Amino acid sequence: MTSWLLYPTPVHSRAVAVALALIAAVAFAGATTLQVEASQAAPRTVGLRLRLFAHLLADRRFNFGAVLDVVGGLAQFFALKVGAVELVMPLISSGLVVAIVWHHRRLGLVLTWRDRLALVAVVGALADILALAPTGRDRPGPFVAQLAVAALGAFGAMGSLTVWRRALLRRSWLVATVAGALLGVVALLERTVGILWSGTGVRGVLMSWQLWALVVIGIGALVVVQSAFGVGRMLSVAPIVGVVEPIVGSALAVLVEGLGPRIGAGRAALLGAALVVEAVSIVVLARGAEPRKEVR
Repeated sequence: MTSWLLYPTPVHSRAVAVALALIAAVAFAGATTLQVEASQAAPRTVGLRLRLFAHLLADRRFNFGAVLDVVGGLAQFFALKVGAVELVMPLISSGLVVAIVWHHRRLGLVLTWRDRLALVAVVGALADILALAPTGRDRPGPFVAQLAVAALGAFGAMGSLTVWRRALLRRSWLVATVAGALLGVVALLERTVGILWSGTGVRGVLMSWQLWALVVIGIGALVVVQSAFGVGRMLSVAPIVGVVEPIVGSALAVLVEGLGPRIGAGRAALLGAALVVEAVSIVVLARGAEPRKEVR
């Protein structure tokens, strides 16, 4: 691992974050497509249970998707290490557009004018986010705020796997929303662990509670995400997960770390609007497309 990736200069940090986020976006797009197919082949009775992975690990689609997840996860971690959550997560979510278009093509569907307009809107929103998003902060937020976010994530993960399990499995949109929210918490924890690494080194990270909170909540989030893929169609649950994750992650980042240097209320509002445009456009794209017409 080169030093420019582990400890980039401020001048390079933003470019490194963008490049790594785009790599993660493509990797996660491929992983989503494969893992949705694998999760839907698993019995519904193992949804939101750790036993789900016994079925998934026997499916080659899931295993190949897991390899792509590792690539995307590493790229996301280092992107969040040097870049703000508000910059990195919307870029990563844009990979869902690739997954949706690929899914349409596999089913022989063609994009309508509304879908093409949605694609243009996504590109425009991402351009605004690149221009408006803050640079990464060089220190984590207050201890109490970090602890509150971790506690919220742990509560959500444990509740989803226990007392809320049956209620969630009856509503695919709800389990997908919870999955996206948990991934937003994970993104902020990844960002915090990355900052700690820069300040204290690997030994300091291994001794930190934030790393182990990330591991526990990350495992819970993974179970919830795969369960969401198993209870609903890809074009129903994947857009919800992909839309909720950057919104929750960005909101938590602002609450915990603040708006960042040179980010006023007006610029923050424009950034939020761009995030909403991206989210709506992804949902429109997922619900669009139509059967290819036969040529006689």
